[in-house]
Amino acid sequence: MGRSLRLTQETARGMHRAWRQILVHGPAATREARRQPEATCELTALLAEPPSRVRRLVPEFPALYAHLAGVGPVETLTTNPVAMHRIRGAAGALRFQAQSQTGACSGALDLRMFFNAWAHGCAVVEPVSECSLRFFDEHGRFLHAVYPTPETNMDAWYELVVRYAADEQRPFLDVARRPFGGVTDPDFSAAAEPAAVLDWSRRRLHADGGRLGTMLYRPGQQVRPLAPDALERLLQSLADAELPVSVLAGNAGVAQRFTGLVRWLRLNDNAYRVHDAGFALTVTPSAIRAVEMVHRPARTGFDRSLDCRDAAGETVLSVAEPEGASRAEKAAWQRLLNALEGEAGGS
Repeated sequence: MGRSLRLTQETARGMHRAWRQILVHGPAATREARRQPEATCELTALLAEPPSRVRRLVPEFPALYAHLAGVGPVETLTTNPVAMHRIRGAAGALRFQAQSQTGACSGALDLRMFFNAWAHGCAVVEPVSECSLRFFDEHGRFLHAVYPTPETNMDAWYELVVRYAADEQRPFLDVARRPFGGVTDPDFSAAAEPAAVLDWSRRRLHADGGRLGTMLYRPGQQVRPLAPDALERLLQSLADAELPVSVLAGNAGVAQRFTGLVRWLRLNDNAYRVHDAGFALTVTPSAIRAVEMVHRPARTGFDRSLDCRDAAGETVLSVAEPEGASRAEKAAWQRLLNALEGEAGGS
C-alpha cells in the first residue's frame, strides 16, 4: 500500500532538520533517520521547505536533461549504498530512446540514464551555495543530482529551473514507500515492485545483479570472488603506479563513469576516496557485500573488471582498464588483476 506524505507541523520541523543535514553532509546524512519509526527521505525533507527555496519540477526529465547542455560545465552526483561518485564537465548532447526511456551523454560527462526510474525532481534555489537539481524514484529515494560550477552559465541555469518548475508546487503526494535496504528487508517481496519502474523484469535484474549488473552483463561471463579489501588495494596500486582507470557507479536510475588518473586518500576508518581534478569517488567498505573479478567474453578473450555488490546483492560499482590504454598500461593492469586473482586462489 502507498503511504501518504501528510505534513504535520511536527514532522515538517523534523524534515527541516533532516534537510539541513542533507545540505551539509549530502544524501548519506539521512541513513540514521531512515532507521527511525517515521523515516525521512530526501524528497520529503526537500518538500518541507517553502517553494521560494526548493521548487518542484515537472517530470519531463529527458527534455530537462537535454537542456543542460546549454548551461556549460556542471557537477553530477550519483550514489548507492557503497559509493558516492562525482564527476565534473559539460553535459553534452543527450541521446534519448523513447521506447526504452533511456538516455546517454558522452564526453566530459559519461552518463547513462534510466528515466523510467525517475519520478520526482526538485531544484534547490536557496541558499545559493546549495543550488542543485535533485532527482528521486517513486519511493522518494535519491538517485542523482546536478550542481553548478564556477564555469556554469547561471542565467541559463535559472532559465531552465523556471522553464521546468511545476505549476503546483506542493501537491498531495501519495508515495509508494518501500523500506530502505532493498530485497534484504523482511517485508519486501519482488512482486510488490511496480513493473513500470524497470526496463527489465525484476527477476532478470536480480539474476544479473541489479541495474548496473544487467547493463554490464554478457552471456558466458565468469565470476570469481576476491578478498574483501581487493577494491581498496587495487585503487591504491593504480594511484601509486599512475595508471588510468575506468570507474563506473550506478543505481536504479543512473550510471556514471569516470576515466582517467586518480589519487588515493584515506578519509577515516570507515571510508576512503580516490579523486582527480574533476572526479571524486568515496567508498564505504562496510557496505560492500562481495568483491568479484568478472570475466566478460570479448572479441579476443575476456575483458576483466573488479565489481562490488551491496547488501541487496546488486552490482553498484565496477572498476576496469579503460578503453584506449597503451600497451604498457594494459600489461601493468594485467599484472595487478592477476595478482588479485592469484591471492584469491584463481588462475
